[in-house]
Amino acid sequence: MEERFGPITRHYGIFRLSEPSGITVVRDCKERGFHTHQEPSDGRPIYEDCSNVYFNLNLRFEIFDMR
Repeated sequence: MEERFGPITRHYGIFRLSEPSGITVVRDCKERGFHTHQEPSDGRPIYEDCSNVYFNLNLRFEIFDMR
């Protein structure tokens, strides 16, 4: 099974859980760590692109993985 955590056509991106489908799938999930999820029953994707976020390559930032 191919692992999928987001679109594979980009090198990077910012995504959010879709409402209500993605939120419901992740909220009800009992698994821990990295794993795949079943597609929502309504056919919508679990994640959707954050089209309201813009990249500024001149900004410096750090990302902390809090898992």
